[in-house]
Amino acid sequence: MLRPDSTSGWKRARFVDHVQRTLLTGIATAVAGIGLAGCSLRDTYTSQYYVTILNDTSRAVMVWQCDDTSCDGDFDGDSDFHDREQLEPGESTRSNVSTRGVPNPWLVTTLRRRPLGCLPFVMPKPVKGVVGRVSQAIPCLDEYDEDVPWPPRRPAS
Repeated sequence: MLRPDSTSGWKRARFVDHVQRTLLTGIATAVAGIGLAGCSLRDTYTSQYYVTILNDTSRAVMVWQCDDTSCDGDFDGDSDFHDREQLEPGESTRSNVSTRGVPNPWLVTTLRRRPLGCLPFVMPKPVKGVVGRVSQAIPCLDEYDEDVPWPPRRPAS
């Protein structure tokens, strides 16, 4: 520690110490604020929820996470589908979906890759516990209404 040899030196040292502490406190506050803002922004833009895809039929199926809404990709190329799962009767898998109304379609096929329909998964608002059943597959479309949730909500019993 610096030992000033006059009273004005002590005053200057205390002033410098005060400025340093103030700057460090300001920097720490700014860093913490940026960190909290980053968490808030990440929560805003990473609006992913999980849905369950349940094979409620009596036969094994393949489900393919489509690269676009039409789900008309080539089964031999990996670029047309993000993921695929074989589901035996009663089995399920989970998938993340956007909560901004962006359709997240899954194509349902037989094990021989014959299309049976699509599970388009549209979630305009966050909803937990969504289950899309293979038996609910609908014809694949080029566009889905981004304001209408899919699968349709079951009325409360």
